[in-house]
Amino acid sequence: MPARQPVQLPLRLITLDLLGTLLLVFGLLELFNRDSSLFPPALHFPYYEWALILTGLLIMLPAVVGLVRHIMENRPAQ
Repeated sequence: MPARQPVQLPLRLITLDLLGTLLLVFGLLELFNRDSSLFPPALHFPYYEWALILTGLLIMLPAVVGLVRHIMENRPAQ
């Protein structure tokens, strides 16, 4: 029985997922932490927290779809 090779994921999809996750986390931190902010007040606009969360989710969506598609196409035949 041959040893199974781990699935090699494309770096661009992992990078997109990481960037989306960071934006999502920053948005959630800004939303729930009213005492201090990660961003200077000059960058604040109405609902900027929700903009960060939505942008992060929109970046993560194609990355997750691409990762799942890549895994499904490159898995060994059973």
